[in-house]
This record gives sequence, C-alpha cells and structure tokens, in this order.
Amino acid sequence: MELRIAVVDEECFGVKIFSQEHGITSIDWRRSPLLIRHEIAELPQHIASACVEMVKASGLVYSAFDFIVSPEGEHVFLEHNPGGQFAWLEELTGIPIGRGLLGALSKS
Repeated sequence: MELRIAVVDEECFGVKIFSQEHGITSIDWRRSPLLIRHEIAELPQHIASACVEMVKASGLVYSAFDFIVSPEGEHVFLEHNPGGQFAWLEELTGIPIGRGLLGALSKS
C-alpha cells in the first residue's frame, strides 16, 4: 500500500492508500484515486517524528509526505511536498487535515 502523511505544525495525519488492490492503480494511484480504498492510519512514532522534524527543518507549517509500505511493513520514503493535496483524503476518510491547518495558520 501507499501512505500519505499530512503534517500540520507538529500533528501528523496518515492515510493508507490501498493502490495494489486494482490493476489500474498499482503503478500510479492517481490514475483512479476514488476507486481505491482509503483508511486512516496509525503511524509508527519514528515515521511521524521524522516527518515533523523535516517540516520544521524546512521552515514550513504544512507538507504532505508519500511513502510506499512494503508487505513486510518497511516504509520507503518517496517525497515531501509543501503543496501536496489533502481534500480528497478528508472526503473519503473524514480525517481533519483542513481543520488542523486552519488552527495552525490562525496561530501565526
């Protein structure tokens, strides 16, 4: 599966993207993102901490991280994108990334 982690300030929001369940999404889930199952993920602490630290070190408030999670549970980092999308994750899972971002920005 793949994992999208949105970091807002010091809070991580993780969503599992089960891209391997369909042939059309097995190489690139963006070919049909609404076809695939999404679930809120509980993140390993070392992954969450590393993502938060990277956002802080970059001087950002928000960034989206993408990982591949192997069948053995290994997390393979792909990228972090300060403009990474998240609205579809809220629609499909109810995860409150936008609310977290609004709170972080209103503190600034």
